[in-house]
Parts: sequence; structure tokens; C-alpha cells
Amino acid sequence: MNLAQRQEELQRQFKLGIDTKLENSPVEIRHFPYTSLDEDKGEKAGGSDSDILENREFVYPIFKLKSQDKCPGAIFLMHGLNERSWNKYLCWAEYLCMHTGKAVVLLPIAFHINRSPLSWLNPRLISPILEKRRQILGKEQSQSIANTILSERLSEDPKRFYRSGKQSLSDLTGLVRQIKEGRHPLFTSGTGVDFFAYSIGAFLVQIALLSDKEGLLEDSGLFLFCGGSIFKQMNGTSRFIMDKLTFDKLCDYYLYRFESDNRIDQTSEASMIAFNTMIEKERGAEERYRIFNEMGNKIQVMALKKDSVIPYNGIVEALGTECAQRNSSLIDFPYEYSHEHPFPIIKGQKEQNDLVNLCFNGVFSQAAAFLSK
Repeated sequence: MNLAQRQEELQRQFKLGIDTKLENSPVEIRHFPYTSLDEDKGEKAGGSDSDILENREFVYPIFKLKSQDKCPGAIFLMHGLNERSWNKYLCWAEYLCMHTGKAVVLLPIAFHINRSPLSWLNPRLISPILEKRRQILGKEQSQSIANTILSERLSEDPKRFYRSGKQSLSDLTGLVRQIKEGRHPLFTSGTGVDFFAYSIGAFLVQIALLSDKEGLLEDSGLFLFCGGSIFKQMNGTSRFIMDKLTFDKLCDYYLYRFESDNRIDQTSEASMIAFNTMIEKERGAEERYRIFNEMGNKIQVMALKKDSVIPYNGIVEALGTECAQRNSSLIDFPYEYSHEHPFPIIKGQKEQNDLVNLCFNGVFSQAAAFLSK
């Protein structure tokens, strides 16, 4: 795949909510509606954010081969924190679909992408919020238009991080169950479900696996890219994610107050226990290591050497040394990159773009080979 060229083509063709047969490709994009439910109450979820209709009623895209009526498998492509569009992931999804023959499901996590109000994308409306934060908190280098809304929301209530994660987990398992039971129009009963998970999407899928008491994901394969770390080792401070003041507040709550505030013990619900064990190395380490080790060759992790958001040592702490040594790799790219932009295409920089293209194909050929099993 020529990444520079194909990114431009796909961004031109992709329209959220509109089914599209991609040009010069065996792939088409279908869209399906989803209603997010609170499994505990059997009603629409949201809490203090319940008035955000976009988060409850939304559509999600599926990339599939045009030649298939029913797809032989599903790969959930899980995105990163503070994403506001699918643009970065279009080539990722098309490549995985083309090279595995499986459908690729793009399910947005709560309050992200098309699950958030359009006002959260409007710089004119965001600028006053950013200015107010600067007046109250002082100017700080990590503050930006791009991370203002997430920073404001998590600063206002750090518990939103867990609540939105819980809702996303419910949505994820609900859709997996729908696919496996043959209640989705693209899949027959018993269809296998695998994951390509990036950044915070990896954190979510790890929690799904750790809390899977009914065995819904017992046969699933998991490919983690730039993800898989224990929370304590993550660094969410970024102009593209959240500002430093917010991340410090988030760390303070989840490292020092979350466990006691919720009185977590073995009688707590499975999702809360699993989330808590992913906060720092020592929490539930024995059980966490056992579960990841028992996955055997069904898990593969690819980390980047210069990734300052999800460092490799945090991945080792999450998986345990034995699993990490067996199932993970630490690689580097011969160009300037970041966690948020592992494959940066720069207009007019053909030499660098060729290197980026080479590395993109290297990563995704390995992912496709793994997820084709």
C-alpha cells in the first residue's frame, strides 16, 4: 500500500454514515446503527453526560470485501484516546481487511469521534474554554485547542475516565456477542472475533479479556500496537491527548483514591476489578499475569522505542516478564515519529514518506499475518 496516496484517496471517499464501495479496491464500507445501553440498569447510559445524544445513538463503520455477503471473521480496530475522526485509521482498516479477508469493525469508544457533539470540534467555541483554563490554571506548554475538551471534562470529573471506559466495554462486549450469536447481518453464528488495538484501545481490550467471566473472548487473538501498558507507566500529557494538569489529576485519583473510594474487593463487579488491576503493577498481578500467559500465542505486542506515551516497560509490567518476552517486540523507525503519529506523511517529503510507507507495510503485514490465523 502506498500510504501517502491511499490516505488522501480514502479520506476523500469516506463519508461517515454513507455506505461506500471504495475505488480501486476490493473493499467496501458499510455502516450500522448502535444504541449504547447500561447493562446494570437496562437503560441508556450516561450518568451526568446522559444528555449527550450522540454518545448513545451512533453509527459505526465496517470494512469488508465486496465479494462477501457473510464475512468469515471480524477484527475490531480499537482507536486511541481523544480521537475526533477515523482519518488516521482508514488505511489501517483497509489493509487489514484486504490482507486477512476478514471484516474490520471500527467501534468508537464513548464520547469519541462521532459519539461527541460537533461543538467539541469547533475551534471558535473551544478557544474561550482554553483561555479560561489558562486564566485559572496558568499557561502550560501541553495545553492546546486539540486537547481542551478532554482536559476540561476529566479535570471537572476524573471519574469520567472509568465511567466512559465501562460504557465502552459494555458496547464492545455487546457487539461481539451480537456477532458471535449471528444477530448481525454481516456474520453467521459462531464467527470468530479478533482485535487490532492501539493506544488506549489496547487498555480497553485488556480489561475486556481480564473481566471475561463468560468466555466470550476465549478464542480471540489480540494484536497490540503502541499499547498494552499498565496505567501508572503511561504518560497522557500531550497536545493531542490531554494537558499536564489534567493528567496529574487523573493519576492522583486512580493511583491513590479509586481503589478505596470504590471499596474494591473480590465481590466487586468483574469490570471494576479488571480495571483496577491495570492501574499499577502490584494490583492483582498474579491473576493478571496468569490470564495473559494462558493466552499463549494468541497475543502479540509491538511497541515503539521512542513512544513516550506508552513505554515498553509499562507493557512488561502489565503482561508480566514471561508473556512480554515471548509475545512482544520493541522496534524503532528511521524517521521522526511519535505515539500519536507513528506514520507521519509530510507533503513534499518523498524520501521520508517512502520510509514511512515501508514501515507501515512492515507493521501491518505482521499484524495481518497474525490476525489471519
